[in-house]
Amino acid sequence: MDRLRQRGEPGSKCGQLNDGQNRCAAVVRSGLTVPTIFVFGLERETRLTVDQGVGKRPGDYLAMSGVANSNHVAAIAAMIWQCRLTFGAREA
Repeated sequence: MDRLRQRGEPGSKCGQLNDGQNRCAAVVRSGLTVPTIFVFGLERETRLTVDQGVGKRPGDYLAMSGVANSNHVAAIAAMIWQCRLTFGAREA
């Protein structure tokens, strides 16, 4: 492949990628050389606003924040939210 990606891979000040991890892993697995621009120095929190059109789910955001079992936690939170909407918030 002799074309450079049209956009760079964003990286944070701490040296971690904020996006493009799957793409980079695929290139490594392929054994090919793919010219890519890496831009570091962004705040780590910017990863929460990258690729907004891709359709991240609540579990994805929780995982990016370090929450274990993020999809299960998101599903439980959604059930609680629906119960509160249906039955109203009640004080314990």
